[in-house]
Amino acid sequence: RDNVRFIRQGIASTVVWEGFREGLGDTGDNDRLSLDWVNASSRGDHTFLTFLNAGTNLNGDGEVEDLFGLGGLFRLSGYQLDELRGQHSALAGLAYFRRIGLGSSTFQTPLYLGASFEAGNVWDDSDDIGFDSLRLAGSLFVGLDTFIGPLYLAHGLAENGRSATYFRLGQPF
Repeated sequence: RDNVRFIRQGIASTVVWEGFREGLGDTGDNDRLSLDWVNASSRGDHTFLTFLNAGTNLNGDGEVEDLFGLGGLFRLSGYQLDELRGQHSALAGLAYFRRIGLGSSTFQTPLYLGASFEAGNVWDDSDDIGFDSLRLAGSLFVGLDTFIGPLYLAHGLAENGRSATYFRLGQPF
């Protein structure tokens, strides 16, 4: 990807497997698998993103700290950060943003205006996973690429009148 803060071109992905074993000091045996993927494509000042995120506790009995969370900016934006938690999670989204330069022609601070659409959910039982149980959300945002990291001011909406406003500075970890 061409930029860690505001990716405009490229693909980024991670796949993580974690194994927990009682014989090694854990409270039980569990295998946890997660996937993150984002694809960005730009034409001029216009950027389109597609992103996927999924996770599962393969044994379906992860501890509280092993649950997957959704909610927060670009992760079902109308919900609070990690408001939804479960043994399994899935999220898919589309985002569009437009780069608008600020300042003189020699010094420009990139400003971005955009919108996102997200669909996903969390589940405790793998038998409940399905398209009919997906939650829909989206956001409108302004982003600024600062020297200390990205700055976002955004408003997210979700089904049933849920909404959240975000002010986020810095790269999330």
